[in-house]
Amino acid sequence: MWVSVCATLSSLLLCLITVADGWSCSYEETQTYCRCTTEDKDFNTMSVCANASTFEILGKYLEEVPLKLQTFLSELRTSDPKRIILKKVSVSDSFVNNIGGGFFGSLEIEDSKYTGIGYWTFENKHDSILTSVWLVNVTIVEFYKFYSLHYLDHTLKALRNVTVIQCSLFLIPCEGSQKMTNLEYLDLSENKLQDIAMITSVCAGGYPKLRVLKLRKNYLKSYQTLCNTLSKLSKLTHLDLSQHDFSTPPLSCSWQQSFQIFNLSDTRLNHIQNYLPATVDILDLSKNRLVVLDITLPTVKKLYLSNNGLQELPPAQNFPNVEVLCIETNKLTDIKKERLLGFRNLKYLKAGRNMYSCSCEFMSEIPDLMSAVAFVKDWPDDYVCETPSHHKGSKVKDVQLSLLECHRSLVLVLISGGTLIVLCILGFIWYKTHATWYLRMAWQWLQAKRRTVKATTDLNAKFDAFISYSESDSEWVDNFLVPQLENTNEPFKLCLHKRDFLPGKWIMDNIIESIEESRKTLFVISKHFVSSEWCKYELEFSQHRFFDENNDFVILVLLEPIPRECIPRRFCKLHKLMSKNTYLEWPEEDDQQGIFWEKLRTALTSQ
Repeated sequence: MWVSVCATLSSLLLCLITVADGWSCSYEETQTYCRCTTEDKDFNTMSVCANASTFEILGKYLEEVPLKLQTFLSELRTSDPKRIILKKVSVSDSFVNNIGGGFFGSLEIEDSKYTGIGYWTFENKHDSILTSVWLVNVTIVEFYKFYSLHYLDHTLKALRNVTVIQCSLFLIPCEGSQKMTNLEYLDLSENKLQDIAMITSVCAGGYPKLRVLKLRKNYLKSYQTLCNTLSKLSKLTHLDLSQHDFSTPPLSCSWQQSFQIFNLSDTRLNHIQNYLPATVDILDLSKNRLVVLDITLPTVKKLYLSNNGLQELPPAQNFPNVEVLCIETNKLTDIKKERLLGFRNLKYLKAGRNMYSCSCEFMSEIPDLMSAVAFVKDWPDDYVCETPSHHKGSKVKDVQLSLLECHRSLVLVLISGGTLIVLCILGFIWYKTHATWYLRMAWQWLQAKRRTVKATTDLNAKFDAFISYSESDSEWVDNFLVPQLENTNEPFKLCLHKRDFLPGKWIMDNIIESIEESRKTLFVISKHFVSSEWCKYELEFSQHRFFDENNDFVILVLLEPIPRECIPRRFCKLHKLMSKNTYLEWPEEDDQQGIFWEKLRTALTSQ
């Protein structure tokens, strides 16, 4: 109580003293935080800061802290350790010695300059309760004059947390590490430490209680050396070796510690072998060059693999206890459902910014994949299609694939089957409609049309009539027609295919030439005729000539009555001829046959 009264009286006396010209102090944020700056403000006495637990001294141009402010800080006596923060100021040995005797548990210096040579004598004044030192971007002007820290044995022993970042630190001597018997946290990131410095610092008995060591972005090269050296720190549970070049793998490495956090991010690792700690809770391998991850770490709970070249999820059986998986910005083309579901404890997934192929299989599994994890951090914004090209840049959740894209084989089968059915139907129609015959006729007709045909007259005709008949009616032709027309006083010269066609010549050419060289074409129509293939051709060619030359050179002789419905529809010209009664009917009665032959001779002689 007496000490408290004295502290209060001391504060009241200091109320009457200004801090220094250009400096002022006031509470910031809460009444436990006091900030002293060089900014022009209304004058405030130090009494307002007497009960603060945190003091921030903020300079502007690396000014020296006023002596009276140093004195005030050094005279503070409270039961609770204080925290002092120095920013943008110039710190000397005298400043450290003045405030070093105060009850300060935490000293933080940032963006400042140290002008001393390390001659600190405050240890003899009071027992040090300084347990935390935080130095960031502190320039030591005359580092080459810096003394050994042997006289700070008591202070080093009390330290529990030390952070030295961007201070060009290149060595902590073995004696210093051995004195830090209570140190648990050490951050030496962004300095100039090399492998040999770590061998020197982590010597026998050094850092016996160290649990957290951060060595990010130094000049370390050999993972093998670090493994052999840092494995001596038996209490170590958190190690950060990020932002180094460990592309050369170690020959062998055996970590004996059980790690909570092991950080090898951005260390240019091409592949991982068995040189990681067997027991680790949080493993960070992001920003490397990994293509596959074929290690087994059953204790890992949080696995960070972003910014690598991985093409698929790591095997779930190798990491059975993973709860957090970050694998964004890799080369994943899809996420296999069976692999993802293999992570039975997975609660958090981050797998965006990959090269997803929005295939039918992947798209069909997306709903199940997203529901299989309790929380997907970057869904749906960072899940974008890389292929196919027409969906590139589209969010996976917005892509709708067509039936053809998703069931290509089925569609091809259906199309092939449908095409086959259509072809069968067309083939049936083709057969029923005699399309082949029409095509053949069309071709011959085109060929005939291309030839120059002279009009057939009595002078240039080779035959009086070309006789077109079915072979089944040849008996009537031989026994009745030919004798009646050729064996008379005025005989007609008839063209018969079995007698006058040239041997070896294509029959179609024989038919065409015979029709063209005859004044008339006489068709012996019967049921046998309309069912004869060659008679169809002969009639068709004669029809074309009939309409081309526009004369009556076609003569029809019906051997027997034929119902109209028995005549094929393709004989459309025959239907027209018969509808005009331009044909002769062979009479069964003998007394009528004379008249028939007379009419036929008249038709043959007509022009």
